[in-house]
Amino acid sequence: MSYFKKISLLLLGVIVISCSNDDVTNDLQDQINELEATIETLQGTITTLQSSLQAATSTTNSLSGDLDEAETALAAAQAALNTARGLVDEATTDIEALQAALAFVNNALAGIDYSATVSLGATGSVASQTPAQARQTIYGRWNIGAASAKNFQTNRGACSFDFIEFMDDSYILSINLPEDGETGRLFGEYVLNEDSDGEVESVDLMFDLGASSIRVARLTNIVVTESADVLNASFDVELTLPEALEVCQASLPGSVTAPKEEPVEEAESATAISNHAKLIGEWSVVGLDTSDGGTLETIFANFCTDYDEAGQPVQIEGCVTPASGIVNFSNFGTYSLTLLAGNGNPISVEIEDWTWDNDQTVLVLEYDGGSDRYDLVEISETRLQFRGTYFDMYVDEAGETQEVQITETITCVRQ
Repeated sequence: MSYFKKISLLLLGVIVISCSNDDVTNDLQDQINELEATIETLQGTITTLQSSLQAATSTTNSLSGDLDEAETALAAAQAALNTARGLVDEATTDIEALQAALAFVNNALAGIDYSATVSLGATGSVASQTPAQARQTIYGRWNIGAASAKNFQTNRGACSFDFIEFMDDSYILSINLPEDGETGRLFGEYVLNEDSDGEVESVDLMFDLGASSIRVARLTNIVVTESADVLNASFDVELTLPEALEVCQASLPGSVTAPKEEPVEEAESATAISNHAKLIGEWSVVGLDTSDGGTLETIFANFCTDYDEAGQPVQIEGCVTPASGIVNFSNFGTYSLTLLAGNGNPISVEIEDWTWDNDQTVLVLEYDGGSDRYDLVEISETRLQFRGTYFDMYVDEAGETQEVQITETITCVRQ
């Protein structure tokens, strides 16, 4: 069963110009329109990279060799893109010159290491950092589980921290519940609270209730250090958990230390315009189509339906039907699927592992001890589509159980 059921840069190619005199003008305009779209896509990529590099530079307070090279390559790409814009604005556009300028932009961006644009190893005391620096410092997955292990061992039946992961603007907090194997997960935006000097004095974890948001935790005294190539964070936690997790509030520690999860290999080796760079981050799931007629709408509609012993459908009491879904791919090998109600309130958060295969063209998504492989159909800064197959079981008219292969296509757009 599919995990989702359960719960480019435009590549520059050779443009062939028609030899028909009647079609020359239209053909030329079509090419110009396509290349203009490419310019806009490239400009969006450059703008994003400029913002990322600026944040990385402010965190380190000095340009490392990788950052220096990335800044130089990005400046060259922007200059070439400006040249391309100038060519488009000319009365008679030189298509070959325009193609050459855009090819140079693409090559310049391909020379930038993705790791130079994200914070994989930032350290420091958040209390002395600006919001941009603090986001870089806390970015990543922190395994708090070890911090509460002693407390859990001495107080059986208590809750324990699992992990907290910070993304660009949102977080996931996972808590081990007293029931064996059960976890509670909170998802939402985090807020950086500044003091009078513009430095971050605390981080609030917010939980969306639809009509309003509540603070579920406040982190203070956040310090990230590095020792023997291992990053560790220490911080104090003040919890104000929602009613469903109040049972955990008294048993969780107020001060923790947590090692940082190692990033996936591609986070340190891929280029800034690789499939990996495009994949990382938050996406809205806007389409799911299966070869047996399933759609995202039908899956959501059946989310609260169960079946009794006679095989008759029954509604799950208290269940809320999802209205939308968000999937978030992390640099640290985890992905989360969050289902939201119509008012924006998270209904459920499922977290599993993912990896690349076949030179970043196949996504391997783990779930419930198994995994599915999905081929990338399309990936850009704003759109993601991947397709895979899985086997499902059904009972035919004769009462026999049959196995059928299902093809599933999932479409996402960037938030």
